[in-house]
Amino acid sequence: MAPREPLAQRIDHIGIVVHDADAAAAYYRDTFGLQPGADVVLPDGSARLVYLEAGDTTLQLVQPLRAGPAADHLAARGEGLHHVCFAVSDLRHALASLPNEPDAVVSPGGRGLHVSFIGARPNGVTIELTGPTTEAVPGDETPAAPEVAWDSGHPG
Repeated sequence: MAPREPLAQRIDHIGIVVHDADAAAAYYRDTFGLQPGADVVLPDGSARLVYLEAGDTTLQLVQPLRAGPAADHLAARGEGLHHVCFAVSDLRHALASLPNEPDAVVSPGGRGLHVSFIGARPNGVTIELTGPTTEAVPGDETPAAPEVAWDSGHPG
């Protein structure tokens, strides 16, 4: 039997839900020397995402801006780990290959990629997948990615 090609190319980022992204970013920058990356508000206005570069991975600070899953998580559990996100080469293909995930919702995410939180919570950890998709995504202002090989280096 041939070895299976890994579905996840690498850990893309670790999401930390916070009340104040600016204060949290200052701590990680000043204490650990992390470099600022993208700072975006999701297209639906539900959260602000502040990225801090940490070598070959990234911390994503998730500041809820209105009611929704991130705000619910913050209210129920307080600040802390929200999710681990894996980069994949084709998001729709990755979801279709997972048990019970072919109907998972794909949304516009930060840094020009698409995201999907999977239903499974292995070991109690929320898992997000991110990557390009060749299909249109509702609510996304950018067209679907062309069918080309994705650079597995650090995205945008």
